[in-house]
Amino acid sequence: MNFEEALDKHLMGKASLEDSVNLYLLTNSPERWLSLFSAASELRNKTLGKDLVVAAHLGMIAPCVLNPLCRYCSASSTDPKINQERELLSVEKLQEYAEAIKKMNVKFIHLVGGTNLLGFDNLVRKAVMAVREVTDLPLEISVGPSLSRDIMKWLKSKGVFRIVCSLETINRVAFSEAKPGDSLERRIDFMKTVNEEGLEFKSIIMNGLGDYRDLIESIHFHRQFRNLTSLSISTFTPIKGTPWEGRSPASVWDSLKALSITRFLFPSADIGLPFGGGESLLPVTLLAGGGNVMMPALIDAAKRTDRTRSI
Repeated sequence: MNFEEALDKHLMGKASLEDSVNLYLLTNSPERWLSLFSAASELRNKTLGKDLVVAAHLGMIAPCVLNPLCRYCSASSTDPKINQERELLSVEKLQEYAEAIKKMNVKFIHLVGGTNLLGFDNLVRKAVMAVREVTDLPLEISVGPSLSRDIMKWLKSKGVFRIVCSLETINRVAFSEAKPGDSLERRIDFMKTVNEEGLEFKSIIMNGLGDYRDLIESIHFHRQFRNLTSLSISTFTPIKGTPWEGRSPASVWDSLKALSITRFLFPSADIGLPFGGGESLLPVTLLAGGGNVMMPALIDAAKRTDRTRSI
């Protein structure tokens, strides 16, 4: 199979796992990169249009209590400045920031927190009730597989339209190495429950856990979830003070190549890089077929200031 044949398979919506692996490997020259990006962005324009949706990122609403913590995550950093960025918001601050966000003309609020495999129902309920006192904007909740089926039903009644749970990789060895205190099986079961409850679902896959085939297999794995409406491709970048501080970073260009392939597999989904990718990557993300959500309102709990980042 040559590059054109592999690309055609994706354009026709008939790509298998092996077709995607071949397309990934065959995209190995500037001309092919441009062809891949052009085809993916054209499909995005047809399915989603060119208008960007603006959303707000607000957290932390819950701590991460995984033990041990993920080896790449800022939560495991020994650097106090980095740890401060994960400081929990009080109810008062949560409402203050939600009130400010309400004036930003955003479409929804992304409430983010850490993970507790035993559950965070009470903390999430408290955060949602606090936000609901000041705004009726749609909400997206990201606390990993920390929610029960009962709380999902309640969240749905309170205007939560989407649940976020990062799968990262389906390579069990790579998952356990990176996330020794977490459970891949628990995350997969959680995704199935969200799907059964009829809530929209978002996942994140990390480039840099396992090899390129693991990356593509992880993308294809998500095709079984009919309620998946958003999928991000993150890029492993070492963080100071974490156990993986000295590990080599993954290539953001490989992430963008995977992003383009993801667009063909999920034509109508919001596909992109997580907000940590930085606003400087927004143009090339859109060029590669990403879109259409921007998250420019990120609340820094430690500095108590508003910063701007985009995905």
